[in-house]
Amino acid sequence: MFRLSALGLLAVVALSACGGGGASVSMLPKSPQTPVGTANLQRVTLSIKVPAATGTSAVGRRPLYVSTATQSAAIAVNGGAPLVVNLAANSPNCTASAGGRTCTAAVSAPVGADTFAETLFKTTDGTGPALAQNTTTATIVAGTANVVTLTLEGVVASIALSLADPAPPVGPTATILLVVNAKDAGGATIIGNDPFANPIALTDSDTSGITALTKATLSSPADTVNVTYNGKPLASATFTGSATGATAGSATLTPSAANTIFNDYTTFGYDNQR
Repeated sequence: MFRLSALGLLAVVALSACGGGGASVSMLPKSPQTPVGTANLQRVTLSIKVPAATGTSAVGRRPLYVSTATQSAAIAVNGGAPLVVNLAANSPNCTASAGGRTCTAAVSAPVGADTFAETLFKTTDGTGPALAQNTTTATIVAGTANVVTLTLEGVVASIALSLADPAPPVGPTATILLVVNAKDAGGATIIGNDPFANPIALTDSDTSGITALTKATLSSPADTVNVTYNGKPLASATFTGSATGATAGSATLTPSAANTIFNDYTTFGYDNQR
């Protein structure tokens, strides 16, 4: 989870405190990011937990989505120029922690209602397609240890669909789970309860009503969808998932007729007399 803690300028945890060296790493600019008087500015420290790409870190991960491919973050306050922070494993901004690494950065924010825009990237310089993004509004109070929670929305880059049973038998009705896996630009599966930045739209090629989807839109990774099949004969039905800017995915349902065993006992008796 992103956590922002704001203290007065005289009581601040500097970004450099999380590691040494690294002149090439983006640090807090000396000039304020927002066009306000410096007397009203508070230093806001940002902590980001980046999960490990392998192992069991996903098991204990909170519902907030932070991609395992995260290498940098861009944070802008009130529409100002974004601060880009290197979040790579070897960055002085980060230290190893259980299940991944914890990275810190700092921005200046004025007292009062502020808007924080945050974006995660798979590059160390804040370029390329976004992995997750969102905008959060919070009120910063002078002389108080403010805590601001930034909720991130995973940006869907590709979609993969699969059916729990792609070939149900003709005859009985069935409700079949349609598994939807959304991946970000770094190839990590988007998990958690927070909404997608670009929701997934689902369609069914079958217009006869023999099959139907229980949902037409998936707003978050926590959403589930089923395919209902009424048991009537059907050549096939293809289900497609798409999202703005993402590579679509599809899965096909092909009902199978029950195998018929040919019984020739009657004629077999006559054949024995031939």
